[in-house]
Amino acid sequence: MERCTLSAPAKINLYLEIIGDRPDGYHELAMVMQSVALCDRLQLRANGLEQFRVHCNTPGVPGDRSNLALRAAELIAQTYPDTHHNLGGVDIHLDKVIPIAAGLAGGSTDAAAVLVGLLKAPSWYSPARNPERSLARRNVVLRQLNRY
Repeated sequence: MERCTLSAPAKINLYLEIIGDRPDGYHELAMVMQSVALCDRLQLRANGLEQFRVHCNTPGVPGDRSNLALRAAELIAQTYPDTHHNLGGVDIHLDKVIPIAAGLAGGSTDAAAVLVGLLKAPSWYSPARNPERSLARRNVVLRQLNRY
């Protein structure tokens, strides 16, 4: 069974300015961020099922669709449906170190780590499986993630 272990670093905002409103109700931002040594650790492991599941060591971390790491995995599956059908889902084991709701981007960095893990693992959702469509699909994923 394939698995992948990743670090997801916290970040701090050195500068943050709201520069406008977006039509979707969110704000356009100008930001300068810096990663810090504080990191969550994620382990992705193929589960042989059709679904993605989140397991976390910290009470209060949701295992449902409100979890950004789970939504990132589901977005990859929607973007690469044939691959998902053939390979199935993944269990996301999250060792939470970044404090929840502390403004350190814990949920966002966990979601980014899931994207990196799924897209880089050669036998999972790697764009190398279909390079002619990978750039277009990657752009779809990035646009969808901007909605969160």
